[in-house]
Amino acid sequence: MKVLILGFDRFDSLEWNLCDTFSRMGVECRIIDPYRNLPFNFRFKLQTILRFSKRMEDLFWNRFINNLRGLKADLIISTLQNLPPEHLEKLKHIGLSPIIMWNPDPVYALFASREYSLYGDYDLYIVEVPFIGKYLKNVLHKPVICLPEGFNPSIHSPPNISKAEAEKNGPDIMIAGTLYYERAYILEHLTDYNLNIYGIYPGWLRSPVIKYHKRRYLTGPEKAKVFFSSKICLNTIHYANIDGTNCRLFEIAGAGGFQIAEFRKSIPEYFIPDKEIVLYESIDDLKEKVNFYIRHPTLRWKIAQAGRKRALKEHTWEHRLRNLLKKLNNYGFIDEKI
Repeated sequence: MKVLILGFDRFDSLEWNLCDTFSRMGVECRIIDPYRNLPFNFRFKLQTILRFSKRMEDLFWNRFINNLRGLKADLIISTLQNLPPEHLEKLKHIGLSPIIMWNPDPVYALFASREYSLYGDYDLYIVEVPFIGKYLKNVLHKPVICLPEGFNPSIHSPPNISKAEAEKNGPDIMIAGTLYYERAYILEHLTDYNLNIYGIYPGWLRSPVIKYHKRRYLTGPEKAKVFFSSKICLNTIHYANIDGTNCRLFEIAGAGGFQIAEFRKSIPEYFIPDKEIVLYESIDDLKEKVNFYIRHPTLRWKIAQAGRKRALKEHTWEHRLRNLLKKLNNYGFIDEKI
């Protein structure tokens, strides 16, 4: 079986983890990146530029699709939400394999990409947010599978030291992800603690917490090490996720980190609250739980260990892909079993 993934070819991205996991499962897989020769930060700028010129947009995607001619695959997975529907049609005409749109992002990403992916005639949609899945299925009558994200044990595993030893050099609280105002507002209530912020550095944001930003983007084993060595890994799930989660939920657990996450009704399907994860529902609730668990290291280590055990048992990317292949067999899109 051969799979092509259309999207960002970057270490520890969704596309990279899918391709790495497929390969470990014995599936031939390759990522084809339309922005492969561009610096990572400029890719997003180019997407903005293309939105201002239909001519440039057509030239860009025509060139990309022409380069795909002659390639063969049993399955194509695209994460390219900004691929115009008319160019998707061209892509479908040069190959016979099913084309899946994989969209793990919250609602706002659909608007940012002009809703191209919603209008595109994909054979199947994979979404992380149940609200989006219900809308696609019930209102737009699109074929859809709701599939949460996962973690990759080959790069998201804890270092070979005890949690107590690791925490000696770690912060009280860490958070990894883009810093925007909602997240900054929450973090402003936690500045009494040793706080580390990682992710894309927003030069436009004005908040007292900006001084806690490490100006580093964490990936792979380094990310897992930081999760494991922090007393508390905070997961403030963006409100646009509505009833969905994010990849951090599973990566933190997989790395053996102690996690306090913002409540979403789907989370108890994946982890048992107060036994494998801790959830908060307001800033006051968050502060109370941070104060409690900072003072009770043995309890948070126990919860972190249980969360990692559950993640290894049920939430790796291999679990997700085997589930997907089973569903694709049921749909009749593929006839091979892995």
